Amino acid sequence: MLFIDYQWDLSRSGMLLDPELELTHTGWVEGDYFQLQRTNDRYVLKRMPKLEKFLLDGVQQNVEKDTNI
Repeated sequence: MLFIDYQWDLSRSGMLLDPELELTHTGWVEGDYFQLQRTNDRYVLKRMPKLEKFLLDGVQQNVEKDTNI
C-alpha cells in the first residue's frame, strides 16, 4: 500500500505515525509489540504474537520489581 501525504517521525526512541493514518484495517491495537526484522534489503516491523507479548510483559514486571528492592 502506498501512503501519500502522510508524515512520519523516525527517531532513536521510536516512530511517530501521522494522526490521520487509519490503522483499523491492520488489526493493530494499542499495546501491541513489534519487532524490527530485516528481510532481504528492507526492514519490516512484525507484530509479535500475544503470547510473546504476555511473556515479555511478565519479564519486564519482574525486572522492575527486582530493581526496586
